[in-house]
Order: sequence, then structure tokens, then C-alpha cells
Amino acid sequence: MPSRSPRLRALAAAFVLTSLATAGSALPAAASTGFQPDAPDRRIGGVDRFDTAARTALDAFPDGTTTAILANGWRNVDALTGAYLAGLEKAPILLTDRDAVPASTLAALRALGVEDVVVLGDENSVGDSALDQLDAAGIGVAGIVAGEDRYDTAVQIYGFGETAPETVFIARGDVPTGTVAADALAAGPAAFNGRPILLTAADRLPDVVADALAEGQPRHVVFLGRGISQDVHDEVSDLVPSALVQTIGGADRTQTAALLARAWAPYILYEWRGQVALANGYTVDALGAGVWAGLRRAPILLTDGTASLGSGTTEYLTSNVMSRGTVFGDERSVPQALAVRARELAHGGPAAPRAVTAVDVPGGKLFVGTHEAELHPDHTYVVDEREVTRTEMIAAAHVGSRLVAEWEIPRPGTVTWTLLTTRPEDWTDGQIERFAGGFALIDPGTGLRLRTFADADLPVAGTYFVDGAISTRSGFLADLNDYDQVRVTGTTVALTNGPISATVVGVDATGYSARTYGSTTAHTYPLPGPGDDVQRAGTSISPAQFTSELTVGDAVEDWTVGGVRHLRITNYAPAPFTSVYEGGTLPTVDPGDGTTSPFRGHAVDTGAPQTWSLGWGCRIHVDGALATPEQFNAAAKPGAIVYVQPTDGPAGTVGEIWLATTP
Repeated sequence: MPSRSPRLRALAAAFVLTSLATAGSALPAAASTGFQPDAPDRRIGGVDRFDTAARTALDAFPDGTTTAILANGWRNVDALTGAYLAGLEKAPILLTDRDAVPASTLAALRALGVEDVVVLGDENSVGDSALDQLDAAGIGVAGIVAGEDRYDTAVQIYGFGETAPETVFIARGDVPTGTVAADALAAGPAAFNGRPILLTAADRLPDVVADALAEGQPRHVVFLGRGISQDVHDEVSDLVPSALVQTIGGADRTQTAALLARAWAPYILYEWRGQVALANGYTVDALGAGVWAGLRRAPILLTDGTASLGSGTTEYLTSNVMSRGTVFGDERSVPQALAVRARELAHGGPAAPRAVTAVDVPGGKLFVGTHEAELHPDHTYVVDEREVTRTEMIAAAHVGSRLVAEWEIPRPGTVTWTLLTTRPEDWTDGQIERFAGGFALIDPGTGLRLRTFADADLPVAGTYFVDGAISTRSGFLADLNDYDQVRVTGTTVALTNGPISATVVGVDATGYSARTYGSTTAHTYPLPGPGDDVQRAGTSISPAQFTSELTVGDAVEDWTVGGVRHLRITNYAPAPFTSVYEGGTLPTVDPGDGTTSPFRGHAVDTGAPQTWSLGWGCRIHVDGALATPEQFNAAAKPGAIVYVQPTDGPAGTVGEIWLATTP
């Protein structure tokens, strides 16, 4: 490994098997409230790549930082692999020309209070005259990380961790100087959080990379994209025989980025907070976005240039409920039309208010339904557009007040809470609960009925809108369904049809149950029938095909407009999970009929019963080593810990099981 600067802190990446637990809304969310990537304050873009990186650093580190990473803005691969080093230092990445530091970069360094920088690349990346500028500005150089080529530089960055990382990405590095290495760009947030990126040529693994892998022996190796040859895959598998070697790669860069965003433990571990970064998949305007998103543990989605969001980004936006989206680059990089389209696909809009259902002034608590609002001292509090203290906000609240939480504002890890001191009878918008002869505005977080309207009370001469288009009173009532959103302003009534976007948790002969992010309750919906509009990836399919493909883990959108039911399915494998093994064996010969073998166990964290099935051909590991079914069956004893990726034929996912016989 290369030598380490004493100023560079170490980060040891731990191998942790986790299960995802969520809590929150008792009703399915109808839209990505708060997700407005087209809003002016949701874009970080400068006049050029240097200015964009500077603005990104200032937004990522509002309290400043003493150290920054400096990379050449045209040799972007160094900056992308440098995300791992930025994570070790908790530092932004800023860009420079070879012979001169741009004014925007110098201004950002001063504003951040940077005392010294770590330079990526040799004199061909950052020359003496640029270093002299830094010195004249009172900014020192803590170290220079430079290899013989981009592959060696990535290895040098990889070597700064005091402990060899458990997870390593491998991306193509044989891209022309000045063009974007899109797969490495998408992996930036994960690299910032302890999972470095090594580089390879499409059909040749550089010797320096092979040596690093052989020495480090990572537990997980993830190839990014489909452009790396099988020969390179085989060589890596031989170098790290006990590792889980996987590929995350779609048909294009937008799909690969979306797959990365969806990836579960143990190789990504995004801390899902419902937000994403959006950048052009063909430009380098978002080089600093990996640090920004890494601080927030958020993924990066890529556009297909300036003309389209791309199939991967489109699919991700339509199948997830999100709370915040930030665009990187100016409108020449990500046109405003694409930001608007992203909001529309996600059914985004302003952050949804929640109704306060109880106030405990002596205890300093507010409740939304049965949940206590997590009001921390370092959060920001606003009452009716006036910034106040936490105590003052609680004193002003009462049942029916609107409470809006906006995460990551003004800085990562914080929340701004806004209280509107309305009464339930003053609510003019909310989610719909339809009943015979009328509808109620309900709080989607608690189910609290805020205000009711009778159909007969709606003015005949009123103004009606459905999904932004002018409509009629009868058209409005025909489209009004549960989970839609309605806003009533005088005699103007606006309806937004809200699809139920959820993850399937169970399927039987009559219907499916699904749960949205943030919901602890699964709701049941009937399977489609004749006359329903059913699609997969933009292609119409039959109700029977929908039913045959629907499995646990899939994403479904389900809504009714004008009496026509629409369903959209996205095939995903069930989420991996960790369990305490109780019983079950793998077949030792191919059964030949596609049957699977049932297992049982219980959840590590809650003790809840778990069942799963794995078929012939699944990948088997026992105590970190590849194993045969016979070896697994011999080693599996009650109480052992297993990490399971269930098989899913429609999603093309082969089962995977890791068995740890000792803690």
C-alpha cells in the first residue's frame, strides 16, 4: 500500500448485515410531498464545472471545513475516485485547472475556511503555478496523491484507510480525458461512505489494481456497469476467492445509477431519507455531488443527456416516494424541463403538512397521531413565518395545527419544523377519504378527519381543475377517489389524482398487500381484471401476466381516474434480510422441475418468524467461503445467522445465502 499522510484520518468499513425497519404513516402516501427538484432553491449550478463544484462545497459544508480535496476539473476520474478520500477527511472536492486555480474555487476555499488541501494527481493535473496560487492565498498542501496513471492513483486513494475496506467498487477507467465516467459518478455517495472505487480497463485488469485486491481481500466486490469483460470478472474472482463478487449494471448509465440507488446491504447501505441528487449522465458538472449526497447518504440519479431522464431514472422516480430532490448543474446541463418532468413522475409537490393531534406543553412534546415529533435542540423552528425557539413553537401549537417537517434543511442531519396555527375547520387541502355523498380531508399521517364536504355543497358555478386541467363539477366528482389530493379555495376546487405507490409484501389468489415507505401497515388491493389498464415498463400487459409476475418486493402504482383503474408494475427481487436459522435444507441434486426449498427462521432484531425459499443453482457461502449444498446442509444448525437474497424469477435474481456458523 502507498504511504499515508499523517493528517489523513482512517476509516474502517465494517461488514454489517442489517434489516430495514420503518415507522410512520398509517395510510399509503399518494405523492412525493416535498419533492420539488424544479424549485429554484433545489438546483446547485454555476457558470461552469468549477463554479458548480464550489457552490456544491459551500452547500455541503455550511459551517465550513479546514481541509478540502483539490482535483483537476478536466481529468475527472481522479475526482470521482477521490470521493473515498473525501469521506475519510469529511472534506469537499473542489476543482482546478492545471496551471491556475479558478476564482470561484479560491473564493470557496476562503469562504469555507480551508487551511490546507490534499491534491489529487501529479504536475500534469495540478501544476506548480496553481500550487503557488494556493500558497499566496495562505492555503497549504497537506499531501499529493499521484500514481503513475489513473488506475494507480485510484489505488493510492484506496490505500489511505488504515484497515482494508470490506467493500470495493470496480468501474471502467478507460474513458477519454474530459468525459464522464458515469458509473463511478453514480457510486460517489457510497464511496464517500467507506466503499472505494478502483478502476479497470474493459478487458484488462491493471496489475496495480490486481495487487491491491490480492492484498486487501475485500469481502465484497461490486462491478459497476456491463462494459467490463468476463475475463476481468474471472481474474478478480480468482484474486479474492472468498468474496461475494457481483455486478450492478443496467442497459445504460441511467439504469445502472438507479440499480445502485436501490441496492441493499451489505454493499451500499444508503440511509434512506427519501431524497436524491439528479445530474447529467454525460457531463462532469456534478463532480462534487458525490460528497454532497454522501453526507446525506442519498443516491445520485443520472439523466440521459439533456433530452431525457432515461429509463432507469424514470422508473426509479415513478416507483418511490421521496421528500427532496436536488439538481446539479445549470440548465445547459440539466434543462428545467427535465427537473419539472422528474417532479411530475414522482407526483411531487410542497412538503405535506401533518395535523397536530396532541400537545404536551409541560413535557415539551408534540404528537402527530400516536407518534411524538422528534424535536431536537439543533433543529430550526418557525411559527407562521417567524423563527422561534422550540419551546415557543410548542406553546403556540394546538390540536389541528399544521406541522411541516423539511429534512436536511439548513444542513445535513437537521430539520426545519414549520407550524401553521390553523384550526381543523380552516384546513382547505388534504388527502381524500371518499364516502357516500361527500368526502373528507384527512391527514395522511394520522388518518385524522380534518374537514368534511358534501357533494351537494360544491358550487355548480365553481371553477374545477383535475390534474392541472380545467374540468367540470361532474368531471371532478367522477375522478374523486381515496388518496387523491384536493385543495378548496373559495369557489375554486382543484383535484390531483394520487396513485398509490407501494412495495408488495404479500400475494394471494385474490389480491396483493403492499406498504409504502414510512408506513407500518400493509393495505390489500384486488388483482386487476378485464378493462383495467395494466403496464410493465411502459408496455401493456394482460391482467393474467401481471398476476403471474407479481412477487414480494415488486413496486406497484395503482390508481383510478374517470372510472378506469391503472396499474404499473416494476419487477424487483425481494429485499435481502438477515435471519436466525431454524430449519430447512438445500437440494443436493437438481430437482429438474424448478421447485424451491422452504426455510424457516426468525428476524435477528425483532424475533418475528421468517420464511423463504431458495432453488437449485443459488449461490452458497459458509463462513465466507463458497460451498456446496451438502456442505451447507451439514453446517446449518439452529441458531446460526444467515443472510438471504431470495430467488425471484421475474426479476431475474438468483438466490444467494450466506451462513455464519459462529458469531
